[in-house]
Amino acid sequence: MARKLPESYASPDITLVNLTHLLARLENNLISPSADLKLVHRSPYHRARVGANIEYSRTLLMKLELSLPNIKIQARKVSLQTNLAHKRQQIKALKARLDEITAIAEAEPDTQTFSNHISAAAKMCRSSANEGRRNKR
Repeated sequence: MARKLPESYASPDITLVNLTHLLARLENNLISPSADLKLVHRSPYHRARVGANIEYSRTLLMKLELSLPNIKIQARKVSLQTNLAHKRQQIKALKARLDEITAIAEAEPDTQTFSNHISAAAKMCRSSANEGRRNKR
């Protein structure tokens, strides 16, 4: 049976691969011309989910930046610093795009109505669940 290593032992290479994949997926979903922004545009839940992924990518980036002093080979360190600077710019562009989509979505009445319907449906589900609990007593 394989044991999972604690996070402190995670290789910076694995973290870099995870960050690269996450940024590629976020760019594909937000910035690429083929991106389908309907859900992100209409649903505050999906915007929050994408925002959380952007924040997680920022966390991975900071983790990698903190591991830089441990790299002894100067050429590798410089290469990684350059790569991380590029990834920081990608994260800024993704955050700016999400902020732009959020501003547009909040300005349109259709989006607000959609989110109002979702919150009303959630309230109805909670109240019916509470009713069910009361009836069982």
